[in-house]
Amino acid sequence: SDHENAERLARGLRELKLEASQNTNMVLVKIPPERVAALESHMKKSGVLVLPRAPMRLVTHLDVDVQGVERAVGAFRSFFG
Repeated sequence: SDHENAERLARGLRELKLEASQNTNMVLVKIPPERVAALESHMKKSGVLVLPRAPMRLVTHLDVDVQGVERAVGAFRSFFG
């Protein structure tokens, strides 16, 4: 479900030592403001669209499956790792 995918996403981000909180199908993640633009560009190259904001709000919905969540977490990992 959307909520389970959001929970999976928040957990994956916290494993990267990012501060992330989940509420229903939304995840808020703290991003250093000076890194937001570079992160947006990096995510886009990985096929993950985000709005360049700090904190960043990520939303799961019916078009986001488990593989999409894993791709997003992987893109965050390769950026912050």
